[in-house]
Amino acid sequence: MFDQYSFISIISLAIVVIVFVIKKQKPHIKNMLICAVLSVLIPTKYADIIKYSAISDTEILNGYVKSKAKEKVQCEHYQEVCTTTNNVKTCQKYYDHKFDIDWTVRTTAGTLYINRIDQQGLKEPRRFREVVINEPASIENHYKNYLLANEDSLFSHYSSALKRFGKYLPSYPKVYDYYRINRVLYADDEFKSIALDWNEKLNNTLKKLGRKKQVNLIVVLTQQPPEFFYALQAKWKGGKKNDVILVYGVENQRVKWFSSTSFLDGYLNNDMHSKLRVTSLEQPLNNHVLDKAISIIDEDFIRYEMSNEEAQKEAFRMPWYHLLLALLLGQLPSIIMLLHFHLIVIPTRSSRV
Repeated sequence: MFDQYSFISIISLAIVVIVFVIKKQKPHIKNMLICAVLSVLIPTKYADIIKYSAISDTEILNGYVKSKAKEKVQCEHYQEVCTTTNNVKTCQKYYDHKFDIDWTVRTTAGTLYINRIDQQGLKEPRRFREVVINEPASIENHYKNYLLANEDSLFSHYSSALKRFGKYLPSYPKVYDYYRINRVLYADDEFKSIALDWNEKLNNTLKKLGRKKQVNLIVVLTQQPPEFFYALQAKWKGGKKNDVILVYGVENQRVKWFSSTSFLDGYLNNDMHSKLRVTSLEQPLNNHVLDKAISIIDEDFIRYEMSNEEAQKEAFRMPWYHLLLALLLGQLPSIIMLLHFHLIVIPTRSSRV
């Protein structure tokens, strides 16, 4: 399959060959081969880095705090002194302390470390004292989202309403203060009170449900019309692979319209989303409607495996400016080789005597 990788490799190699062919004086064939190989490897590795950054994504894992501990660890602070004797270099590390202290918090979603307040970590951080066993904990986890590589995928999202609803669209929630998160979002102050209640309820629910179903729940409360949902979906690129996103359109404290989604536009979960909609519409905006949604998700949600979409990464198209930079990087070995063997000369200004 002829793709951008092949294009970069062929062009880089061709330039190397042409440069050396047109020179009358030539370096050893071994050096030419090394140069040719590097001219292909360097831009190809650069292209790999760009592809990885394009598909890199972050999901939120949920659980609770299992334990916290003060732990002695290898000292991280040292000075290295090197000496050379009979052309043999030896280095010795001199540590500042016999040990350091880590203030460790273990959750069912992963392990965290509270920042030290002194270099060695002897003083207990106030934030470590505030950690409560069994409290909700959320952690950001990096993964490869292969759908992001394919702009032409059926599951790519675009909405002309993005500009229309721009100021009302919340940013995707992020973990703050080590493991806390606000997962109930809103743009209107009238939702502030219920958002606080629902956020606490959802975080406590996900202590067990998060791991049981490998799910992350996000709620958005709005007074905007139904088109708001599609703009939000476009801004969040359809959500993360473990998300269930619930959007309640509210009027006079009742659910006027409702939409929900999960990875791949709800693939494998269409029945669940239908149940969520039926049980939410025209209901009062209270804890009962949220409890019903949680119950349905607990019973019906199926998380789709990202590995099933790995083939999507082959559709990645590198932007032209990265393609150009990759080609330029591929010529560095040629330039270095030519300079080394004086096949090209950098002109210098000569001064008159």
